[in-house]
Amino acid sequence: MTTEPLGPSPRMNHVAIMAPDLDEGVRWYEEKLGFRLTDRWANESTGMEWAHLAHGDFVFELVKRPGLQQPSPGTAGWHHIALTVQNCDDTVEALRSRGVEIFMEPQDFARHDMRWAFIKDYLGNVIELIAFNGQHGH
Repeated sequence: MTTEPLGPSPRMNHVAIMAPDLDEGVRWYEEKLGFRLTDRWANESTGMEWAHLAHGDFVFELVKRPGLQQPSPGTAGWHHIALTVQNCDDTVEALRSRGVEIFMEPQDFARHDMRWAFIKDYLGNVIELIAFNGQHGH
């Protein structure tokens, strides 16, 4: 028995992050990474709230639910998401100037012919930055 494929070319729609404070999350992704708030809504009966922040066709969905505890990154949930950027070094320097925590400085990763770095968002979630094919500003 074979399994039907998901389609000709599945692609990422959004990444959801549990966030104790949506205002803080929206502000961080707008100010630090240049994302744009595209939608925000709530369900009064469940007390849940959502916010969509987009950059091109990439979307972060921030989710708030009653009783959400402060995060403990690295113990469960997603490990990191990766964003392709044009120039890893320039991007890291721009983010550093905005007060973003740099978790791993830009480095070459020859196996994938890229340069990469890691940052953390305001909750401690890890975001990988990748620049391919020598676009790293040496």
